[in-house]
Amino acid sequence: MSATSETCPKCQELLVENKALKDLLKHALDRIEFLEKRVKDLEDKLNTNSSNSSKPPSQDPFRASKKKTPTGKPEGGQKGHKGHKPKNGS
Repeated sequence: MSATSETCPKCQELLVENKALKDLLKHALDRIEFLEKRVKDLEDKLNTNSSNSSKPPSQDPFRASKKKTPTGKPEGGQKGHKGHKPKNGS
């Protein structure tokens, strides 16, 4: 009785299960490799800004808005100027 030609049913079942688990592991490792590459690509994209790419500064993430510096002048128009308003009824 040779070990390869006549194996017990339980051994045959374990061999089939072992192959299935090896296939599943290979698929999982391939998926992990793909996802790690995707994470790296997304991190590289996130770290791209106007100083290290051809993107304009207006598309920089987390760009602080520029605040106007106070000049000491009062806000608004000149005193006495009535402004322009739309005419009613025409």
